Amino acid sequence: MTITQEFAELITEIGSTPLIHEDIEATRYLLLDYLGCASNGSLTDSARVGQVWASRLGAVGTNQPVIGNGVMMSGLQAGMVNAIASHSIEFDDVHNAASLHPAVVIFPSIFAAQSITKSSDQEVLVAAVKGYEAMCRLGRSVY
Repeated sequence: MTITQEFAELITEIGSTPLIHEDIEATRYLLLDYLGCASNGSLTDSARVGQVWASRLGAVGTNQPVIGNGVMMSGLQAGMVNAIASHSIEFDDVHNAASLHPAVVIFPSIFAAQSITKSSDQEVLVAAVKGYEAMCRLGRSVY
């Protein structure tokens, strides 16, 4: 088995047994932090420019909120705008060993996917844990 296959198997296994309480609480905290950063960041010039840009792409749907202002866009568009907003104030989470800001990638991507797949809250939680595990492990390996 290659290291890539081992890595994929490791990430795939997350959620096959119930998450432990500490993982659930940590993920909820990270989500709350992301939402606060995105909400505050939605007021920045870069977020406003991102929203204008995304609105000109042509709507594929309007089922996902742009955090902080109530505008609805497609999951893909809202994901991009929310990612820009959540990183624009530089208070988002950081994983120093990987030199990454995981939440600005993970949560907007999960919510965009959820707008298509209609995933449950539990599936979203597991996806977030998988996202953090994958992104931070890969980040550490190349940083």
